[in-house]
Amino acid sequence: MNVTRGRIRTVLLLIVFALFGTLAFAACSYIARQLNPLPSSLSSSLPSSLSSQETTLNATTTGEARFDFFSEHVVPILNRRCGNCHGHTADAYYAMNKEPSLRTHLHWIVDESGRVRSEHQELAYQRCTTERVEAEKHFRPIDRANPPLASLLLREPLATSYSGSLHPEVFGTLDDPDLKTLTRWVEMEIAADPQQPKPLSPGAEQFFAEKVVPILSRKTCFGANCHGPMAFMDLKLDPGLPALESRFTNDIHRANRKAMLGNATRLVNLVGDLEQSKQLLKNIPLEQGGIVHKGGNNFFEKGDPDYLVLRRWLELESAELSRRIGIPLDGQEQGIVFVRRPRDTPQRFFEDGEFLPGADLIWKRGEEETNLTAALHPEGPADIRAPSVSYNARQVAFAMRRTKNEPFNIWELELDSGKARQLTFSTEPGIHFLDPLYVPDPEDTSSNDLNRVCLVMTSNRAKHWCASSPAGFLGEVDEAAEQVLIDHQLTQHPGTFDGQIVRIVRGTNVGEQRTVVRQESGRLHLDRPFPELCDSTTHYVIATSERMAPKYDAYRMRIAP
Repeated sequence: MNVTRGRIRTVLLLIVFALFGTLAFAACSYIARQLNPLPSSLSSSLPSSLSSQETTLNATTTGEARFDFFSEHVVPILNRRCGNCHGHTADAYYAMNKEPSLRTHLHWIVDESGRVRSEHQELAYQRCTTERVEAEKHFRPIDRANPPLASLLLREPLATSYSGSLHPEVFGTLDDPDLKTLTRWVEMEIAADPQQPKPLSPGAEQFFAEKVVPILSRKTCFGANCHGPMAFMDLKLDPGLPALESRFTNDIHRANRKAMLGNATRLVNLVGDLEQSKQLLKNIPLEQGGIVHKGGNNFFEKGDPDYLVLRRWLELESAELSRRIGIPLDGQEQGIVFVRRPRDTPQRFFEDGEFLPGADLIWKRGEEETNLTAALHPEGPADIRAPSVSYNARQVAFAMRRTKNEPFNIWELELDSGKARQLTFSTEPGIHFLDPLYVPDPEDTSSNDLNRVCLVMTSNRAKHWCASSPAGFLGEVDEAAEQVLIDHQLTQHPGTFDGQIVRIVRGTNVGEQRTVVRQESGRLHLDRPFPELCDSTTHYVIATSERMAPKYDAYRMRIAP
């Protein structure tokens, strides 16, 4: 009996303590709500499934509370909709992290079922919130200075019609409940550490955003197959986010301006004649001095309002560059430098080891021509290739080989004086230095000194080899006769494929193979007929002898004055 009473007293005490704890927690929650009310923009987007305790989260939410929200509401979304691509086993995850090129990728650890276990949720949280930079790659999952939808975590999985991105569609509508939950969490993260958006600089940057971007939009330059996400050429633009009212953030404007100036290849000429810029020449008719543009040369003509806007933008860019480097950019064209050699020089792409004499470096100014390299090979014709003019137009670098037993080396020549100096000194006949290219000195972070440059070149000094030709030639049949395949794209010299094996890899007669008796332009005559007549569904491969060539690596040299 005493034991029973003791147990009853214990239970009653526990109930009292539990009630007291609940009241205390409720009081603390009430005080917290009074001190830090939840912003209305956030509370309106809360999923209905969240408990009353979770609705008290606000702009000063602790890291622990944000992680709890991530663990309870975001991780299930990652498991259901993202893990197939971004989830990896622990071994695969750590192997990927050893590769610098993969460290900026969004990935996390999952178990055999593809789910994020509790012990790996902290890692997933860090991957989804931490900005990472590796060499020139930059991954910022949450953009704390712009609207939530500008964050990659929300933008990328959105349908292209909302995001302008080519990431596989995960959320087809802005009303998707999972998207709303992710948006709620991203809002919480931004509110905990908000950043002010960097305003556009007055001048060229602001002019580009306000005047040039509307032209690019109107001319459909942001199209996926033009200069949008699927562009394969040097000019690749961010089409912005249609889901945002403004479509473009300031950061997107800055990135697009940089791309228009040229990330890899310079697309504008800011010194001297601005109208020699590719951004102008590739959009005007050829008869007005334009250069061929795959998208067409009828976007505008010289003097059109849009043309004048782009020209004004280049004027602003040129003026800002001049102020930054402290010298006028009124340079005048001093001619062109090029290599002249016999027209019938039989050079093969990717195979640079052959000695092909008869070349010289020519400087053409108007009708006047100067042979810059004749004095460098007095004993006979030389093989000269790949000239590169320095940024200040005072030097030209090139590769030269004077005899069959001498390798290619890099030389530099002063255009004004004609004085030349050798920069590399390979003595092995098969070890070459080729393809010089002036690049900015990586230590010149301001990029203001045109004299601070390095020279990048290629060389096979590592003595490695690689394939220099495909293992087979792929073709499609247009029509066929009994023992003849007709392919109008087959333009190789007659006899190139005589005696080679043709294998059908797709379509009618797949798996069959025959021998080429005679090859003509557009026709393959075979040793025997196929079981069925080939048709336009037939794809074939002609086996060829694989060619090997030295493998070249890139090297950088700092130029001594």
